[in-house]
Amino acid sequence: MSLLHSAWFESLRQSRWTRLLLCGLCISIGTAFIVWVSIFLYTGKPWRLYYYDRLSVASFYYQRGNYFFGGETYDIDRAQESYERALTFSNVHQEPIHYQLGRVYFIKGKLDAALVQFDAQLVADPAFTKSYYMRGLTYGYLGNYARAEEDFKSYLLHNPQSWAARNDLVWVYFLSGNFAEAEALAREGLNIVPGNAWLSNALGALLISQERYEEARGYLETARKAFVAIGPEGWGVAYPGNDPRIYEQGYQETLASVDQNLELITAKLQGE
Repeated sequence: MSLLHSAWFESLRQSRWTRLLLCGLCISIGTAFIVWVSIFLYTGKPWRLYYYDRLSVASFYYQRGNYFFGGETYDIDRAQESYERALTFSNVHQEPIHYQLGRVYFIKGKLDAALVQFDAQLVADPAFTKSYYMRGLTYGYLGNYARAEEDFKSYLLHNPQSWAARNDLVWVYFLSGNFAEAEALAREGLNIVPGNAWLSNALGALLISQERYEEARGYLETARKAFVAIGPEGWGVAYPGNDPRIYEQGYQETLASVDQNLELITAKLQGE
């Protein structure tokens, strides 16, 4: 080594800041190596660190989506953006991200996109049966009553006490003209949850369509009392994912619908 190079190396070695920099670099490299070896010894796959990191980021965006998908922080656009970002970080998810994103699409009226997400959730986790419920609801809105019936029945097979699934299946039967099945199912639901507002309302409307006005009035009066008792907040519990700011409006529209049917019954009975 030349005298010039030797002198330069000696000054570099003696530099206080250079020694600190070299020390920090050695510590960083050593730490990274220890972490890599630890992961390898624990999992046999050193790339698992990257995998777990992607899962944690996906989980973060999933929780962020949930934060904006209910309560006072409701913001459906930010919820959608969060769930969509969560899906970009891993193809293997610990949370029902597809399901939540499907619900967002459903509420926004993007029914075909919602179906894609519910299908994907059932592929990823067939045991997550809520996907059957939401897919059935989506098919119902699309007018595909046969597929809606199939999915609601699949959901009820795993959740036999669900009044909500029965109520929606009652409407599917009603809209498809299967009145006998609709009535039987509504009565079955009311045996499980006597006085339920939604089932009583559905059965009352069904009986009106068959001109069984006196019987219908009893169920509609029960429905109205039940709706008044639960109020807007109780009404909103049955519609998770909707903006809480519209609960009052939806609640009042439901009461108005019940009142309209009661007025119709009164007019029909007085005219007879």
